[in-house]
Amino acid sequence: MLEKLQKLKELKGKFATGSELSAFILSNDEVTKEIQSLYTYFFGRIISGCKNCIFDAFIQLFYLDMETAKEKNECLFEMKRGALCLDNDKTKNMTQANITNELALYHLRKNPNEKRKFTKLPENIEELLKGSEVNESKTETGALNGQKTNIVKQAKKTSKQSLRKPALTVK
Repeated sequence: MLEKLQKLKELKGKFATGSELSAFILSNDEVTKEIQSLYTYFFGRIISGCKNCIFDAFIQLFYLDMETAKEKNECLFEMKRGALCLDNDKTKNMTQANITNELALYHLRKNPNEKRKFTKLPENIEELLKGSEVNESKTETGALNGQKTNIVKQAKKTSKQSLRKPALTVK
């Protein structure tokens, strides 16, 4: 799939304008089918035969980073359609479009009930999760080293301040 993606990306350099490229893509059934299959593979969505949809899919594939595509190609996990794993850190929100092994393990460690959002899990998922927990707990204890973090101190300070403020009264 990576080779097909690379060949598709090389198409853009063969045309002087976007309209020439668009006309070529839409007139060539083989390229259109290739775009549809690659888009479904990398983004997990099926595109219709609409001309704008096909060209938009080509643009998204063109700007897809090869490193991200490589991670996606090697991913052992697959999410259900429309499934979303949210996190307070917005960079760790996950859908089928941006799923990686590392991100999937992060969400499954954090909330094991997230397994219901997946259609494909590796056979050794329990081992992977245990291995990840051991590494994470060592990192956390090493980083905290028995000391309070700034976040905890800030939370305590905020809660003390809120206790001191008088309640508002309406006259």
